Amino acid sequence: DIDGDLNAAPRLVEYRRIQLSYDSLAGDASPNITYIKSIEDGDAPEDLPSHISIKTVSITDTDNSPYEPEADVIHYIPETGELILGTNAYEELKNANQIDITYTKDSFKEGELKPEHYFDCELTDPDKPEKIIYTRPENKQEIQYEINYNQKLTVNTEAAEAITHKIGRDIDEILNAVNDVIATEEKIAQVKERLKDSNLPEADRKKYEKLLGQLDTELELKKEVMQEAFEKGNTTSSVGQDQVNAALADLGSRYVRLQLTESRLASQKVDLKELLSNNEGADMVETIIKFGSAEVVYNASLNAASRVVKNTLLDFLR
Repeated sequence: DIDGDLNAAPRLVEYRRIQLSYDSLAGDASPNITYIKSIEDGDAPEDLPSHISIKTVSITDTDNSPYEPEADVIHYIPETGELILGTNAYEELKNANQIDITYTKDSFKEGELKPEHYFDCELTDPDKPEKIIYTRPENKQEIQYEINYNQKLTVNTEAAEAITHKIGRDIDEILNAVNDVIATEEKIAQVKERLKDSNLPEADRKKYEKLLGQLDTELELKKEVMQEAFEKGNTTSSVGQDQVNAALADLGSRYVRLQLTESRLASQKVDLKELLSNNEGADMVETIIKFGSAEVVYNASLNAASRVVKNTLLDFLR
């Protein structure tokens, strides 16, 4: 808009933030932040000091400058899922041993990581199954099978052990940075096309030329942001790949252990069958020989008895 303020030159803003696990959050409910200063102070979390406030600011709110909060203010940007810390707020939280943040997300889109794979789920209202509170699990949710006497094997790998929200958020930032560069390039093309108009008033031409200079500066700054986003994304991708490889290696080692256990049990089964056969089974050759000998003795006994007792019943009836 050439009638707007063209005196403020484009600039980069450095800020300190806490990036939440998700974006597209509910804007009507501010997050709640508690923190533990240090282990020596105990595990009881504390609320933010009274002089620090949390203010919900839309990413499109130009009046409040989302990424430039006052010293004692934390800007909550629901569209991007960010907490932008003012100077004093940052000083208060930077040395905290643990920071817990509760925030609201009304809906999930396809491709987002399921929170139940990363957080403990607590149903707050049985009549409204969609109302669930997610808290970070303290213990791993292992599924174990007994594969041998007094031996258990974990058969599952939790999603959090292989993939984190971080890589997805960094990819989104890369896409946003690229889209910002494309949008600025389109604006520059529109301004240049406008300047080709020979009937353009001289006053408007000067404004468009000034706007073009600002857009060129804006483009250079956004390209710098895009480059930093790619560099950060490369680092995150490398760390993410290492994490996936570690999870695969752990899964592979458990599979090898299961195969070794299966092989050992199969060998023990064969040995047990052989031992059982030796202990309770019969030697067929020896058994047949013994049976033949017993049969010969039995038949000989019958023959001898028949010769000794020659009288029949008729002999007694005479």
